[in-house]
Amino acid sequence: MKSAKTLQQPFTLPCGVTIPNRIVKSAMSENNADKGGKPSDRIIQLYKTWGEGGTGILISGNVMMDNKALNEPRNVVVEDEKYLAELKEWAAVSQKNGSHLWMQINHPGR
Repeated sequence: MKSAKTLQQPFTLPCGVTIPNRIVKSAMSENNADKGGKPSDRIIQLYKTWGEGGTGILISGNVMMDNKALNEPRNVVVEDEKYLAELKEWAAVSQKNGSHLWMQINHPGR
């Protein structure tokens, strides 16, 4: 039972940021972007659900920085401000209940 209590304890990083607990959703490739790399309603709902579950850190799947260099189809792409409203919504719903959202920025090098 002691380890379960430890998982629920806050954790302060060396930079001073405090994570509400020690539970982390690691990066996965969700493949849930709309055509063109826009964060879809599906990915926003997925992260909303994970955030409501009390995860301390949510690490996003591959977020590409160039729509001409995707490692998989349907990855979110951030190369300008075109999808800024959707990105803000994704961040807001993910963090609404205290979770941190850390974005995995990716470029496949092609």
